[in-house]
Amino acid sequence: MINTHEQERAFSKNQGIDNQIDFIRANFGASKADYVRHKNIGGRSNEKGNSYEIFFAISRIATLVPQVFENNLEVYVSNQIPCFVDDLIIEIPEKKSRENYQLKSSEKLSWDGGRHPLFKDFEDQHELNKKQGITCSKIILIVSNHDLHQTMLTKKPEILNGFCDVVLFIDYENLASFLDADLDFQNAISQLCPDENPSRELLEGVANLILAAWVSSGTKNCISLKELILRTRNIYPTLIRQWGPIPEIRPLTQKILNSIAGFNYTIVRGFLSWNYYELQFGRLPYDCCDQRFIKFQDTIEQKQPTTFDDLEVWLL
Repeated sequence: MINTHEQERAFSKNQGIDNQIDFIRANFGASKADYVRHKNIGGRSNEKGNSYEIFFAISRIATLVPQVFENNLEVYVSNQIPCFVDDLIIEIPEKKSRENYQLKSSEKLSWDGGRHPLFKDFEDQHELNKKQGITCSKIILIVSNHDLHQTMLTKKPEILNGFCDVVLFIDYENLASFLDADLDFQNAISQLCPDENPSRELLEGVANLILAAWVSSGTKNCISLKELILRTRNIYPTLIRQWGPIPEIRPLTQKILNSIAGFNYTIVRGFLSWNYYELQFGRLPYDCCDQRFIKFQDTIEQKQPTTFDDLEVWLL
């Protein structure tokens, strides 16, 4: 018998497919363990290249990232882990919270059809979550069709009340159209940008970066969003904003910069942004937590530029 501590680790730390299957076998029986194993094998085979699932995953990731850093939370995201509902799983171990998502881009679907009714998968997943120490369990059906959304919401079995929801998510042809049409996604990506009013080009660049980070992370492990974003920032430090306390600019550096006629600057999302007489604009290509920012201040204090022409070379 697996104790409570091991139950909590079994999923969030991803001890392995066999361990998860064994846990299901011990708690739900051999037939359901075999069902989940075959479901997982089929899901992993079909997952690659499924833009609907990928776009939904990155929309959730983009929404969660600010919460991760602002509240110092460890949030794990995974897909195709052996579960009854396994298209996307979001877990916050500290809060004993787990969200399991089932995505359906077809126009026809029912709660009770087939050999393995959808409602039963949702019921079993909720029970599995509870047995693994999850106290806040949400099982969510994502559909791409407006009419189907209303149908599945209206006909949702009463047994799912309290832990199940049905959400509409449109199936977009490509990332650009997704970014243009979905204002929630656009706003989520905007929150990750180093600029408060990012250009369309920057928005798409950050969205593509999050997409690439998710796809390249693989499908078998629980991915820490904090680690994923920090690793991405290390590779592309100018595209993803900085969170947390920002070091103040040293007094002497401030005095020198403030003395240059027409030059203004501010710290925006961890980056020093500047303008010269509202005619030229720019941003340092590294944030204020970077060692290069210390060297930038060293240089300013050593060279002591008195005009923008003197300063400009150090802003590039």
